[in-house]
Amino acid sequence: QMSGTVDAGAGVFGYRFEGQGTVIALWSPEGDRTVTLPLAGKRVTLVNTIGEARELQAGTVRVELRGGAPVYLVVE
Repeated sequence: QMSGTVDAGAGVFGYRFEGQGTVIALWSPEGDRTVTLPLAGKRVTLVNTIGEARELQAGTVRVELRGGAPVYLVVE
């Protein structure tokens, strides 16, 4: 269930979803952007649009967005 928006900077849409965990969707429709977010949790996994996943260090997370390609941050 969507619980609100995420301030990810100019030109980036960010939405937070809460349920059994937290998922943050980030999307930059107009071009490449770099987003830095403080994320608390034991583990953060970045998932791209084709389902490729990689773990990120929890804390301050830096994400490189490609224009038009959303990514998802799964926070556990």
